[in-house]
Amino acid sequence: MTPDEIDQLIDAMVAEAAKTGDENYLPGAIFLHPDHWVGSKLKTEMTTIGRGIRYRGVRVLVSREFESKVVARADLQLDVGEFEAVMAAP
Repeated sequence: MTPDEIDQLIDAMVAEAAKTGDENYLPGAIFLHPDHWVGSKLKTEMTTIGRGIRYRGVRVLVSREFESKVVARADLQLDVGEFEAVMAAP
């Protein structure tokens, strides 16, 4: 999964949420398998351990247990902490 693909998925979710007025369509988390971790190509940030790694305000989780994907808030089956506003693409 490339940074461009991640941005496209996030943008599509933001557009769907704006169209429907339902925040459940907003991205809730980005799951990445270590083989797909894009590292420095994805401009993530981490300010506190509790906040975790974020990209555009969306929590990023990396594990061998994950299939790489962006998941909507309504579809999350894992507590990823508080949701934040989704920021525009860099």
